[in-house]
Amino acid sequence: MVNSKSYGLQTETRQYLRRLYSYGRELNLSDVADIDNFIKGLKQLGLWSNTVCWLLRSQQNLGTGTIALSLGGLGNYNGTLVNTVTWGSNGVQSGGVSLTSRINISTDIRRVINYGASIFGVVSNNNDDNYAIFQVADSNDGNPTYPSLVVNQASGLGVVPVVTRNSVRYFQATRGGAYLAGFSSVAGVLRTNSQANFRNGTVISNEINLGVINPDSQITANAAFIAGRGNGAITGGGNTSPISLVSTVIFTNEQISNLHLLYKTTIGKGLGLP
Repeated sequence: MVNSKSYGLQTETRQYLRRLYSYGRELNLSDVADIDNFIKGLKQLGLWSNTVCWLLRSQQNLGTGTIALSLGGLGNYNGTLVNTVTWGSNGVQSGGVSLTSRINISTDIRRVINYGASIFGVVSNNNDDNYAIFQVADSNDGNPTYPSLVVNQASGLGVVPVVTRNSVRYFQATRGGAYLAGFSSVAGVLRTNSQANFRNGTVISNEINLGVINPDSQITANAAFIAGRGNGAITGGGNTSPISLVSTVIFTNEQISNLHLLYKTTIGKGLGLP
């Protein structure tokens, strides 16, 4: 295991390395440095304590098997890879049967995002519809829904924050259009009475004067997952996702832009993000 004290690592980085090591996993020093700089950056942005994320590039997590360790101050929400999700150096690939290939997480996460959340992720260009960056609902494609973020690449193109407002599942209207080849970061900020969506750190639309978020008045969620295969005509093996992140902090536009830049220059190096 890395003698972490010799490298001046953040306490949280050392804790993450110990968790990996408990599964027999050791990371390369360059990957450790990138993770450490990412954690430092989250702290500097004031996001660490209220955020959980999943580093889904094989060299930044266990990289084999069915467990994806979580990272962040919000708590431990380790995920379970199901139905042909596979690890890769650019992220996990979800290319199995529609609405089944994904990483399941505990539905307990709904308790901290009842009234709003910020969601950030990175995904490859593909021909999928309703690919889930982060989704908590009463079923795979369910209604009602807690704060969630999907991307439409086969139809209704764009970044789609979705949540139940006044007992109706509410989708973002303006979505940003077609995806370019390669990877894009996407984000959704879902507030009590408004919500915004972003691509590559830039806001697409901000919708205001919306109905109140109220999923808890409807259901107890029975599905929570990340990197979830949608229901489009997938090609080339499925979408690839290197990170999913959710926070109880309601991000500003500047924080989304800064998070995109932080990811791109630390653990997202080599993905070609714009």
